[in-house]
Amino acid sequence: MIKTLYFYANKDDYLLISSFLADLDTIHIDTTPRKDIGVKIVNNCNEVNVVNEIVLLNCKIKTIKEYASCYHKIKEYYHYANSGSGVIQLLKCEINNGHLQYGRMSASFDDSDEKTKKWVNKVFSWIRKIANKVYRTRENLTLISDFTERNFYCLPNAGKEFDGSNGRFLWIVNEVYGIAEPIKIVHEKLIK
Repeated sequence: MIKTLYFYANKDDYLLISSFLADLDTIHIDTTPRKDIGVKIVNNCNEVNVVNEIVLLNCKIKTIKEYASCYHKIKEYYHYANSGSGVIQLLKCEINNGHLQYGRMSASFDDSDEKTKKWVNKVFSWIRKIANKVYRTRENLTLISDFTERNFYCLPNAGKEFDGSNGRFLWIVNEVYGIAEPIKIVHEKLIK
């Protein structure tokens, strides 16, 4: 089974995510290929560079010791797993040309793994619950569509920071920008 969610978050939002995950016995692991064997546990997403991926590991489903044994050695570097039981891969958001590019959470696990399925659903549901939906917009803040971007979510602090003011938007795809609801936008049918 593969589940994926796209999100926008800033440093404050990552602290919020980390706090929620701690209550679920979930730790953060920097999965940057390393020359020395052993996993690198970090306190939160902010401790990892944007270009590096993070593994969220639920220690009640898979222990750190079990996870540490899931690696491939390529030349002199150890590469640790980013999928499987008790694992969610997290790719961080990045600021590019003043706009926030989306990040991604993805989980790939066996369909019969009920514990992982329940945990992944809980994490993804929480993100959907606290986040705002994302609408495509033009630079003058008029909506391009009445419909939200499917499977895109903006956490509260990123939505405030990248709200279209001062030309700072959520970046969706080439020259297509987004804003999070609720925000005052001009549109024929929708004024919030």
